[in-house]
Amino acid sequence: MQLQIMHTPTSDGSTQFDVIRDGKRANPVPIQISSPWEIMVGQQTLQQGLQWYLEEYLGLPIDNYKKHAEKIQSALSKWGRDCFDALFNSGGQTQNWYRDASQNDLPGLRLEIVSDDAEVLSWPWEALENEHDERLALQCSIERCLDGIKDPRPLSEELPKEQLNILYIIARSKGDVLDFQTQARPLIDFVINDGWPIHIDVLRPPTFKRLQEVLEEKLPWLI
Repeated sequence: MQLQIMHTPTSDGSTQFDVIRDGKRANPVPIQISSPWEIMVGQQTLQQGLQWYLEEYLGLPIDNYKKHAEKIQSALSKWGRDCFDALFNSGGQTQNWYRDASQNDLPGLRLEIVSDDAEVLSWPWEALENEHDERLALQCSIERCLDGIKDPRPLSEELPKEQLNILYIIARSKGDVLDFQTQARPLIDFVINDGWPIHIDVLRPPTFKRLQEVLEEKLPWLI
């Protein structure tokens, strides 16, 4: 079964959603869900706290930060339960749809979060939690999809035409030592063996800051 959680933009900026199955909307009135950017955990929003938890706390989980980390975990769990209740536990068709999925084949359920808003897509939807089935991300598939995909912009005439340039980015956590040549070898071998006119650069270090720098260097080609 596939259920779409469709973001419905509003003129006042509120976040509303519809649940859709096979093109059929479940509720005549959109569902209201609180943004994790509006929920405060101490001096941070839940979204900011989750970023801190994933990027900093786990690298240095000392006692001074433990209580704040536990508050973030608790707030995230509550947000996940509140979202689930709003979507699937408030009666009506959505509750029937989820009950059918959980009784028949919950691992076969695919939830699609559909929006053109990057902020909404960045929400921690994997935290959706039912008191009976626990975290849905551990039971079924959760995917993010764009609602309307526009046609690509025309390519700049300044783009090089003699070869295709590829920027290879190898993601890794802090402290991990990876041989980029080993990681990129399958792509390099493919290019060499088939004789494609391709040039490959590896982003080093693979950081967001360095990516910004490289894109700014190539900016005339991207406009």
